[in-house]
Amino acid sequence: LGGFNLEVWIAQHDFDSVPYPDRKGFVETVGKAWCGPAEYILNPSVAIRDVRTGKELATYNCVFSYASVN
Repeated sequence: LGGFNLEVWIAQHDFDSVPYPDRKGFVETVGKAWCGPAEYILNPSVAIRDVRTGKELATYNCVFSYASVN
């Protein structure tokens, strides 16, 4: 995608199967794997979305190394 962003589409019930306290760590792991050690000109991010509704379930910002779970 433009800006080196990544969108992951999964069923919400699969995302919800990860225990709540572990979700932020899961998102950080995926985000760090996507972002790598590169320096960024743009502001890439990772978004995890529900495949049925398109609802954003979680995000990871590569520049700030910050994960948020909605």
